[in-house]
Amino acid sequence: MNVSFIIQVNQWFPAGGSRATVSSPRTFLIKS
Repeated sequence: MNVSFIIQVNQWFPAGGSRATVSSPRTFLIKS
């Protein structure tokens, strides 16, 4: 995962979503 991508996701989901992406980016992609 690119750090820049994670930063963008954090901006999209400032609440729990960002944490889920950082901890499990694959899980986030599957959910999305």
